[in-house]
Amino acid sequence: MAEQDGLTEPQLSQTLAEDTEKAKGGRSRRAPDVGIWAVREVDLETHAIIEKGASRAGKTMGQYVNEDIRSLVQSQLT
Repeated sequence: MAEQDGLTEPQLSQTLAEDTEKAKGGRSRRAPDVGIWAVREVDLETHAIIEKGASRAGKTMGQYVNEDIRSLVQSQLT
């Protein structure tokens, strides 16, 4: 595989695709591979209620989703 600036060909292709998309004024299609997940189409009321629940639990929204909401959904699935 050819390498350019320390990137393998698949990494270079993804980087070029993201740069092209950003140049068009859009968002990159994938969140960075650092454990970040952006949820689109969550209405403001839902966002506010999750934020309030997290605050009352003394957690960040990420902690609240990872722990409390995940637990709720897992119990519904079983």
